[in-house]
Amino acid sequence: MIYKLPAPRLGIDKVSDNKRKARLRVEGLPIGISHTLGNSLRILLMSSIPGYAPREYLLSETKSKYDSPRGVYQSGTEIEQAVKACRAVPKNKHEGFTLSVNKIVNGDLKLGDFTSDIEVEILNPDHVILNTEEEIRIVMYIRFEHGVGFLKEDYVETNRKLVLDGGKSLVVDADFSPVVFANYKILENYPSVKQETLLIDIETNGVISPEVAMSTASRILSQYGAFLTAFEAVTIRPESISTEGIEPTARELALEKTPIEDLVLSLDSYNSLKDMGIRSLRDLVREKDLITEKIKEEVIRKLDEIGFIVEEIK
Repeated sequence: MIYKLPAPRLGIDKVSDNKRKARLRVEGLPIGISHTLGNSLRILLMSSIPGYAPREYLLSETKSKYDSPRGVYQSGTEIEQAVKACRAVPKNKHEGFTLSVNKIVNGDLKLGDFTSDIEVEILNPDHVILNTEEEIRIVMYIRFEHGVGFLKEDYVETNRKLVLDGGKSLVVDADFSPVVFANYKILENYPSVKQETLLIDIETNGVISPEVAMSTASRILSQYGAFLTAFEAVTIRPESISTEGIEPTARELALEKTPIEDLVLSLDSYNSLKDMGIRSLRDLVREKDLITEKIKEEVIRKLDEIGFIVEEIK
């Protein structure tokens, strides 16, 4: 039987002046569906929307992220934080692009001073990268990459694209998600009408609008939901799945190599385990249900003995 959902009514309650914040409204949802949709969409909005983020940079006279060029006010770590806050997006989809600057700077170096070989929209051109005390030539490159989610600086061995005077680029944590905030609330319209209204607040970094972010998250949810409908055709049963030929994990090998003699056990417990054929920590974990039953039986037997003795005394 196919459950037919009523079509909800969509609306936009408010949008900020910079069009990065919006409250989206979904009306006429059956009771209970709102929480399911709201929670699923919130997670997808925060973690699964692809975007662009700085991944590496090169700056003249620096060899580590703790260095800064002579005559620059900021420390290396402050410059790194400024690089992470850079926002730019190509006019056409690319796997990555590079912003560069080579100029005499006396004062502020802003992201708007950078150029690229491809057509790029810089979303925060007034963002300050560094300040100089005097006239200094600054040569700097910032490499943006396309991705999903969060990628730590040391998570993978990055294939660095930037090289300057034989020096390697400095890699930074990359937060690709264009959504910086997402949350939801439910307005209950019953008992007069047995329906709910879902309100979703979304804020982006300007790479995409809240409306586009919502549409993208909804498509992701719809596509994976469609994949799961194929379970109707799945006929493999769990008991028919063979584990033969599967290599043991490192944890299983460690458990196998740990004999029960290495455990802090009383002599009585040790002898009981030996009697049950338990030789290693892996056996102990694998046969925990059997051991639990044995313990229950032993406790019941001892309680029966105690009860018999008490009755004899009476």
